[in-house]
Amino acid sequence: MPLSFKLIGAGLLLTLFGFFSSLSEIRLALFGTRVKAEVFSGWVASDKESGDVKRFDLEYRFQDATGREYKNGFTAGPDFNILNKNVDVLYLAGNPDTNKLANKSGWKSYLVLFVGIALTAFGGWYFSQESVNQAHADTARDMRSMQNNAGGRVGRVINKLKNEEPD
Repeated sequence: MPLSFKLIGAGLLLTLFGFFSSLSEIRLALFGTRVKAEVFSGWVASDKESGDVKRFDLEYRFQDATGREYKNGFTAGPDFNILNKNVDVLYLAGNPDTNKLANKSGWKSYLVLFVGIALTAFGGWYFSQESVNQAHADTARDMRSMQNNAGGRVGRVINKLKNEEPD
C-alpha cells in the first residue's frame, strides 16, 4: 500500500476522532448558556512527602432555566482559589447534562482535529507527488519498451526521432 494512502487514512481517522471528541465543545461554545454554579464539595490531592497541594478535585451544582439542579465535577490546579464558591458554567439548554466550566478549553480534542486535517492534507499532497513520479516512471518504462521493440509505424517514428539531430 502506498505511503500516501496510509497518511490519508491516518489523517482521516484522527480528523474523525478529533471532530467527535470536540463536538460537545463546539456545541457549548456556539449554543451554550452561561450560569453561575456553586462549588459544594471537593478533595485535595497533595504530595505525600512535602504536603504541597497538587490539585483540587471539586464538584459543582447549577440550576438550568427550569430550576432543575445538575451536578458535575472538575479538577483544578494548586493555584485555584479554594475560597471561591462560585464558578461560571456553560450548559446546553436542550441537554443540561452536557456542561463544563466556562473558562476551561478542550484544546486537546482541537489539537487532534487539526493534526488530522494537516495529516490528511499532507497525504493528499504526497499522493499527487507520488502519482506524478509514478506516471513519469511508467512513461519512461513504456518508452524504453517501445524503443527496444521498435517495429511497425511507431518504431519507425521513434527511430526517426532518435536519429534526428537537434538544430
